[in-house]
Amino acid sequence: MLLHTKLTNIIRNTPHFFRRFAHLSSREDSEKYRENRAQLVDNLRRELYGMTMREQAAVDQLILRAGQAVTVREPTIAFGKNSTFFLLEKGSHVKISRHPLQLDENGNVRVILINQSNKYLSLTLSDYIDAIHVSQ
Repeated sequence: MLLHTKLTNIIRNTPHFFRRFAHLSSREDSEKYRENRAQLVDNLRRELYGMTMREQAAVDQLILRAGQAVTVREPTIAFGKNSTFFLLEKGSHVKISRHPLQLDENGNVRVILINQSNKYLSLTLSDYIDAIHVSQ
């Protein structure tokens, strides 16, 4: 009889043990989640809208500043016609084209710039954000 009561007591408390274990493991996961929350939110927005909030802000700024000169903050490489490349040095000025956005054959967004010798250059949106974009 004593064995029967111990077994029923263990079986009765088994869900409690599982809930407790799940709670502890979810706490560890939630701490990891808190650290990566901004990245997860950006990934969710990318899934829903196709762009992160930073990319959306950069596109808005490009459209508003079309035709204006901007300063390069970090050295980067831009591509011209016929796949020629140009080094954009830190502190140099480039002009945003009147039609600044273009999609390439892979579906990536490219930013069209004009250098000081009036040559059209293109950068990927991520390179533009890293090298030129200033968030306000």
